[in-house]
Order: sequence, then structure tokens, then C-alpha cells
Amino acid sequence: MGIGGFNLLISLLPTRILRLLEFVGFSGNKHLGLSELELGSTYSHGLRGPLCSIILMAYHTLVTYVLGTADGDIDLAEKLLQPCLKDFPNGALFLFFAGRIQEIRGNIDEAIVRFDESVESQEEWRQFHHLCYWELMWCHSFKGDWLMAMKYAEKLCRESKWSKATYMYQKASFLLMCDDKSPDTICHINYLFSEVPNMKQRIAGKSIPIEKFAVKKAKRYQASGNRLTLPALVSVTRPVGTGSHCQHW
Repeated sequence: MGIGGFNLLISLLPTRILRLLEFVGFSGNKHLGLSELELGSTYSHGLRGPLCSIILMAYHTLVTYVLGTADGDIDLAEKLLQPCLKDFPNGALFLFFAGRIQEIRGNIDEAIVRFDESVESQEEWRQFHHLCYWELMWCHSFKGDWLMAMKYAEKLCRESKWSKATYMYQKASFLLMCDDKSPDTICHINYLFSEVPNMKQRIAGKSIPIEKFAVKKAKRYQASGNRLTLPALVSVTRPVGTGSHCQHW
């Protein structure tokens, strides 16, 4: 597990950092890392097997989509998941990965059920709920259920500290997509878009790419007379952050 995880992690680093590490003697082989983790996942006794499976499922269902490498093996992830769900039917991580697999396959209703089960399975790790809320937000947006998507964006904006600018922009975009907006709702949407630039943050002196997108779109909304063309659909098609491009969507 250690050799596999190390090689996989090192291989995913940016080229400049990878060259520096190779200069001091470190190298990462992605194929070696994946094969070692697959071997480790066959050890069903103890924690080694499930931990290797978790790393592999995270790579194939999350990392490859966020990084845009497009080499995730969903069939393998599903194969690894089945014995884990059998041994840990209420495991929050395994239920989450079950939701991710269904989401990627385009089975949105089944994905929503799995993400809800993951949230309900534990209360101690509240930050993990936010990861489920993020996926639930996109699942409902894929269905065109803008109000439910907005509710999860609002929940994230209220509870999570990761990127309030992004959450506020998503909330405003989903509200803007709703039909029959009242004057109060329109005023609230205008307020939300106006607040997005104020929520922008910098980490290690750099802005988060998805926040740059949110701020740019919020400013465009104000500059174009409080109008945006299908803002939520534009967000859905962006690969940054969601990693949720369904294969059959």
C-alpha cells in the first residue's frame, strides 16, 4: 500500500515539481502505483485491503475527473466497491463512492440516494457532509431541479469555509434559472451576485481558479443589466471543481 500510494501520489504532481523531486532522488510511476494498490486490495483480512481500495476508488472516481486525465476505470472502482459495501454497509466513504460511480454512469436518482445515505451514516465528520452536499448540488442541477440545487449551495455557503464566493455564485445562478421569480427573489439574486467578488479569497497568494470564474461571471451579470444566459448550465459544463461529467449525460 505504501509503495503504491507513494508512486501514484508522486506521479500526479506537476511536471516542474516532479523534475525537482527526481533531481533529489524521488520518482513516481503511476502504473506501478496502481498495480501495487490493486494487489494490496486483494488482502481482505485487516485494514490493508479496504485502504488500498479507498485510494483506488478515490483515484478512479474523483482524481481523474478533477485533473481531467480521463483515464478513470469505473468498472474497476465498482468491482472494488462491492466487497467493501458488503463488509461496511454503512461506511460513509463507501456510500459516497457508490454515489460517485452512479453519478458518472448517469444514474442520477441512484446517486442521490447513495449520497443521502452517506450523509445519514455519520454525524462526527461534518466536513465530509460538505463533499456529499457538493455532489448532491450537481446531481439536482443535472436533473434541472434548480431549487434543490440552490438549497445545497445555500447549505454549503452557510456551513463550509472552502469557497464562499463559489457557493454564493452557484446559489445565485440556480435561483436565476428558476421560473416565476418574484420581485423579492430578483432583488435577492442581485444582492448575491454583488457579494460574490467580496467573498473572493487568496491561498498562498493565489486565487482559486473556480473563484476567478465565479467573480468574472458575477461582474458580467452586473455589467449586462442583471442578465446572464443559462448561468447554471454553463457551470455544469465546466470541468473545474465538479469532476461530475456523466459518461451518459
